[in-house]
Amino acid sequence: MVQKSESHISHSRKSDSNISSHTADDIRHLAALLREKRSLLSSSPSMYPQIQRLVDLEIWRIRQKLFEDDFNIDLQLPKPDGEKSTLVEKLFLPCKKYPEVNFVGRIIGPRGQTAKQIETATGCKVMIRGKGSMREGDRSPPRSARTPGEQHLEEDLHVLLHCDDTPNRARIRVKKAIDLINKISVPSVCFFLYFYGDPLT
Repeated sequence: MVQKSESHISHSRKSDSNISSHTADDIRHLAALLREKRSLLSSSPSMYPQIQRLVDLEIWRIRQKLFEDDFNIDLQLPKPDGEKSTLVEKLFLPCKKYPEVNFVGRIIGPRGQTAKQIETATGCKVMIRGKGSMREGDRSPPRSARTPGEQHLEEDLHVLLHCDDTPNRARIRVKKAIDLINKISVPSVCFFLYFYGDPLT
């Protein structure tokens, strides 16, 4: 049996004001790296590919450090109740609200490492689907030529989560995956302050 549902990324700001000085330093460092990358790309988009690669790896390292506790916490799962089934969750990403955010890059990570960490931590299969999900250079086939497996390209960008477990355990796994994706994909208030500056100052 396959159960399907849809949801959207939500961003809670309750924890933004309750961060340690150590975390704040990491956010400052991350914001500085992103500013430098933006400056590098705007001035020399095709030059210094190795420098850009090193900056990308450092950005990924800091982001992983900020969320490592979330990835390392073991799920508290109840005993299986019922037969195994497949729970499919379609999580739409707020591309219109945050047009400057590279959601695909954030969720997949360098060489797919971030997506693999989410899968390991939750037991859910993570796939990016919808408009903008294809790699740069790949051509989206015309609508008339699309196979059933390519129909998702007509939808907004989203994450497709697959979980095979008993219903009571699958719901917990999928919820954890959604929480992780929410944290790594949507910028926090503190991030915006350091990245764009405080509009009140």
